[in-house]
Amino acid sequence: MSKTLEFSIVITENGNAVLTKPLSFESVASMISSLDDNITNSDIFGLAAHHLASGVRENVAYKDAVTEETIQILAQDGSINVLRNLVRNSKFKELATLEQLERLMQLDPEIANSIAGDIDSYSEVDKAKLVEGILKNSDPSVDLPPTNRTSHFSKESITLENDGHENQQIQRRANHRLSAPSRGRNANQRYRAQT
Repeated sequence: MSKTLEFSIVITENGNAVLTKPLSFESVASMISSLDDNITNSDIFGLAAHHLASGVRENVAYKDAVTEETIQILAQDGSINVLRNLVRNSKFKELATLEQLERLMQLDPEIANSIAGDIDSYSEVDKAKLVEGILKNSDPSVDLPPTNRTSHFSKESITLENDGHENQQIQRRANHRLSAPSRGRNANQRYRAQT
């Protein structure tokens, strides 16, 4: 984020600039959001990824037509909202490494749950190791959706590194999460209906 960029609107008359006004960060965020998500705008998205306002970078993180360089810039962003948008980005899912995903999952439970809910989309990652990382997450709200529990992995196919570790609570939670039914929204709705 070391670049100092100013986004401006330039009005020309007969090819000559007659007025130049800097854009507020709100205007830049709105412009980025409104731009078509296609490769012709990837250079603008790349520059906007350096903007000081996180709202601008959040909108860039939604865009799939970005370069690998832009993805790597955003993956190091300090804003949780930028990172939350990024893990939903199809280009990021193509390029993400296991190390990046593990780091992001430790930062925020919402990020971890987004990753857990879309494991198959991360094409460059060992799925069993990714599931292992999800199961070892210390936040109890981080969970695998039932489809990822039953269709791709079994408890026997994953050997947790902390098996036999002094922190047995993590091991018990991981084992429970892999075998238990989902504690998602439907479970909460059933509970509310009974009360």
